[in-house]
Amino acid sequence: MKKILVVEDEKNIRRNLMDILEMSGYSVSTAENGSDAILMMQENLPDLVISDIRMPLMDGKQLLIHMRKEMPLRNVPFLFLTSKIEPEDIREGMNHGADDYITKPFKYDVLLKAIETRLKKHGSLISDTLKNHNLNLTKKQSEKIAELTLYLNKLSKSELRVLKEVAKNLNSDQIAGQLYLSGKTVQNHRHNMAKKLRFNGQNSLFEFSITCQYYGLLNKT
Repeated sequence: MKKILVVEDEKNIRRNLMDILEMSGYSVSTAENGSDAILMMQENLPDLVISDIRMPLMDGKQLLIHMRKEMPLRNVPFLFLTSKIEPEDIREGMNHGADDYITKPFKYDVLLKAIETRLKKHGSLISDTLKNHNLNLTKKQSEKIAELTLYLNKLSKSELRVLKEVAKNLNSDQIAGQLYLSGKTVQNHRHNMAKKLRFNGQNSLFEFSITCQYYGLLNKT
């Protein structure tokens, strides 16, 4: 079940959105402003965010800017839901990295279609990554598995446990909670793995982890 976070300061709109989305088969959580939304996403990463623009403490644009700077939040699809309909407002939201812009009042079928479209595009992330690495199933599959295994053998058991959680697109604090480790310990493991495997950064480590997951190599850790 896909998880959607609704960020809206008006209680009635927030409640109506929760009802229609839950009836459409989504798991829904809500926040009254951007600050609360960030705290919630640290505990439970959503598959998509729907946010109003004008809100207290942290508005929708500030929330979006924050998300686009942070892993793994930067990859979460983001839809603005607002009564602001000026072209410059739409353009500004898109420039900040919004995936779509739904204006109030809105039709539920239009909103649900926009959500479905963005979730499908987001779901292609792993497939695209695998294609970029030429990892489609071929007669050379066994050779690829052997190559990946050589890399995995360079890692300690503790690092392999962390790598398995990295493949779930979790941040260091979330991994720490899953494995009962400190956030600093997880960060050290991630840094050491990237260094051992001679990766340039954490994005490369993430791509490597989902590649290993694709071949079922992390299930053995």
